[in-house]
Amino acid sequence: MASTVRTIASAGAAAALIAATALVLWTDGAASSKPPGVLEAPRITVEAGASRVVCPSGLKLPGTDSGEQVSYDPQFDPAPEAVTSQLSAIVEGAFGGEVAPLGDGNSTLLPGPLAVWTGEVGTAPLVATARAVTGFSPLTGGGALIQSVGGDLGGFAGASCLSPRAESYIVGGDTQVGSATRLVMVNPGATSATVDLTLWGPSGRVDAVGGTGLILPPGSQRVALLEGMIGGAGRLAVKVSASGGEVAAYLQHSRLDGLVPAGVDFAVPGAPPDTEVVVPGIVALATTVESPDPTRLRLLVTGRQDAAVSVTVHGPEGPVEVPGIAELTLVAGEVTDLPLLGLPEGAYTATVSSDRPLVAAAMSTRFSADPSAPREIAWSASGLVPEQGFLAVFPRTTAFVAGGPGASEIRYQSVGPDGELGVEEVIALPGGTTQVIDTAGLAASGAIGIVFNTDAEAAGALAAVDLSEDGTAISVRVPTDASAMARSYPVEPAGP
Repeated sequence: MASTVRTIASAGAAAALIAATALVLWTDGAASSKPPGVLEAPRITVEAGASRVVCPSGLKLPGTDSGEQVSYDPQFDPAPEAVTSQLSAIVEGAFGGEVAPLGDGNSTLLPGPLAVWTGEVGTAPLVATARAVTGFSPLTGGGALIQSVGGDLGGFAGASCLSPRAESYIVGGDTQVGSATRLVMVNPGATSATVDLTLWGPSGRVDAVGGTGLILPPGSQRVALLEGMIGGAGRLAVKVSASGGEVAAYLQHSRLDGLVPAGVDFAVPGAPPDTEVVVPGIVALATTVESPDPTRLRLLVTGRQDAAVSVTVHGPEGPVEVPGIAELTLVAGEVTDLPLLGLPEGAYTATVSSDRPLVAAAMSTRFSADPSAPREIAWSASGLVPEQGFLAVFPRTTAFVAGGPGASEIRYQSVGPDGELGVEEVIALPGGTTQVIDTAGLAASGAIGIVFNTDAEAAGALAAVDLSEDGTAISVRVPTDASAMARSYPVEPAGP
């Protein structure tokens, strides 16, 4: 994998490196409140010792995960004519870090205090890690963008690199005829992880055969084809629960309309179930109530009781009326799509308020009046702006979209190809609106991304929009909170 590394060195960083201490792991020894005879699964607490992200690997055609090449009739060859990709990652912290393809022992060291790695998306996920010790909180981040020309996977697929989690909710994908949804699970850690999947479709929760007790050895990945677990579902959501370690998970969703490509993108985990969820980066074309395949909002009430839900769509001047979505009742466990019809062309943010916890995402669509022309999709996950983070910028990144129900400020600095930081800029976000920030200046300066921070009480959300030159291919990327933090998760008891 071709790559370049740029670093900034400083005397303070060198001194901090000398003072670095080892990662500390310990078992939570708190007294158990369980009655005698009841065993409690032990928990491992990982102190803020490392900040790690997993960047997605390249697109794969359905059925090729075994590594065997499938033969196709040349007239119907779904392989793309050309694929280009870009991937960038940073580690920000006095103690440096490293990047390495998953399962590859040949890592590239990244000295602190700020190092940049750039290259292409590989056949294996890339793992970037920043080291830390008590009292120091590093930041790791990255992003990937793939452009596939022609073939079944034509379009843009992009995502920010992902923080491993013990529990992930991914809203997106479908398994209708012509669609394929690959769930990719990555264990970048040093211990085995056991994964259980929970799937929901239009008719409720599904008991997925083969979806429990999945073992991911250290430094490995596993792929599950969701069409083999829940076929014919026009709407999907999946929960990935890991024990023994944390797992990064994402979906590769691709669609065909007959022989015509109808979009490809990555769907990533969003915010956990909550009674108020914000979805940024919704990009809509001008539609009427009769338009086919519109941009849509997808919702799931994860509990057992139905929910009273209200949806507010924030435009540049404030709330925008969308027919049929303001107040509604959602059936618990049933994945629901709300078409966002009648919107003027532009970028929006949705706030979903509910009396029961739910999860949400949005799928933006690009289409043409010509039914034989390829269509394109872009999934945007829910979530507020993290207190600090990194968002990659590529030459085709056209804008940042920031919005939400409350007023907030997002302070950011550009990160150059040599790791240098630009002057601080501020995105002032009035409550209840969506603001579009042109990134042409960042792209022209050669910036590979921005590092940002905001207040803990911020009620806004942020996304980056990537568009092809002709505007037909699109991807939306939300930032990932990848700062080091203390975590604890259950582990299986050791065997005899």
